[in-house]
Amino acid sequence: MNMIKQRNTIITIVNNEDLSFVIPDPSGEVRILNSLSLDQFLNDDMESDPVPEELSNRVNSLLIVPDYWFGNVTYKFQSRKKSIIEAFIERKLLAEYPDLPDIKYFSGYIPHQIDQGEKGLYVYFLQEPKSFQLYDQLVKFDLNPHCITTPAFVWGQKLREIIPDFHDGGKGLVHMLSKECLLYFFFRGFFLFSRSITFPDTQMESSEKLNTLTYEINQSFHLFSQKAKAGIDQVYIASSVQSDARELSDMLGREVKEIEGLGENQQKAPVFGGHLGAVERFSLSDLSPSRKFLSVLHQLKKKELEWKPVQTVGIAVGLLLLLLFGAESFFLWKLSQPSLFPTARAGIIAETDPSHTIQQYNEALDSLVLESERPSPQDTILKVVKSLPDNFMIKEMTVEVEGTPAVHIKGVVKASGPDKLRDSISYLLDNLKKYFQGARSLSLQNIDVELAKTNNTQQENQNYLVKFGFNLP
Repeated sequence: MNMIKQRNTIITIVNNEDLSFVIPDPSGEVRILNSLSLDQFLNDDMESDPVPEELSNRVNSLLIVPDYWFGNVTYKFQSRKKSIIEAFIERKLLAEYPDLPDIKYFSGYIPHQIDQGEKGLYVYFLQEPKSFQLYDQLVKFDLNPHCITTPAFVWGQKLREIIPDFHDGGKGLVHMLSKECLLYFFFRGFFLFSRSITFPDTQMESSEKLNTLTYEINQSFHLFSQKAKAGIDQVYIASSVQSDARELSDMLGREVKEIEGLGENQQKAPVFGGHLGAVERFSLSDLSPSRKFLSVLHQLKKKELEWKPVQTVGIAVGLLLLLLFGAESFFLWKLSQPSLFPTARAGIIAETDPSHTIQQYNEALDSLVLESERPSPQDTILKVVKSLPDNFMIKEMTVEVEGTPAVHIKGVVKASGPDKLRDSISYLLDNLKKYFQGARSLSLQNIDVELAKTNNTQQENQNYLVKFGFNLP
């Protein structure tokens, strides 16, 4: 059953610095239970409880925040292994936003092909400091959202279903509201940026609105070309006034298409109302998790949900193993008791000594324990990647698990001189020592360093070949 249509769910919306709690009724209608200032809700010193009692025991299925609360970036990245990608994104975001330590918990990514077939990652993440405060405050009132998204992501999924070539080139959407106009821009199917144009006078003539809008759209075209290094292929409009598309086409000197495919049911679907801004045209079905629009969830909560099926299977397997081991223990106990078994042919009664069988069992158990204690190559590689400074590039890494487990690394460090090189290697060693006990004996004297040969003598940074190794526990 659709979560948003369940009776005990709510939707939380942030719009114009206000926080609203919306209750979807089973009939398909929506009811705004309460709206209050966002700053008031984030104030820990408030005397009264800002959350209405009616919200108790309800599930906060969705939190919708303004577009600018999210950031997005595209990275070139070749690996498609989830653990390596997540470690890379976490390191990048923390380096670019050092004042936002919680940013690593609220991000998502989509692997895709960028220019010339090179592999890349489209990464989206919460970047507004208030977003982290809001999440903590919602958790405090037991209203932690199951999903956090933005109107741009919801529109992106709607357009993806309506426009056949949405993933090709640049697309723009003009969303006309009564008091403002929202501009959304997408490149190769991914949201790039949005803008909000407010009409100060609600009585403003339609021609005046279009003049203002034309200027802002042209400015946005210029910003789009700077970000995407490409132009807009097609502009679409969502408006309740049918003549807006034709008039805006004349003003811009290019075709502006009305969005087709919303359907009559969409036009009649319950909407949230103009006072909630960008979500005005959305219906409850648009906000259903089954629509698979982009969203984020606290990484720890996400991992908890991902591991629930695994935990269920693990409990079942554990119970089965418990029964098997119980039966085995009973069998071994019976075997250890002095007993008499008749021989097959001679009819002679002989006493059976079970010590040899028990010795074989113990040897097999020791082998299993020894094998389980071997270091995992995947876990070792992930920890090494997390330890690397930005200017260190691995050329070769060997993880030995047989005999004496060890790691051997060859790489290149780009540095402007010996001092910067020393700082980079010290940073690497400090990180490795956090993860590996065998790396604690490493020092600068244990690192082999030599200057790489290069044909370009005018480079600011030199390439240094670095080689070292350490044992695994």
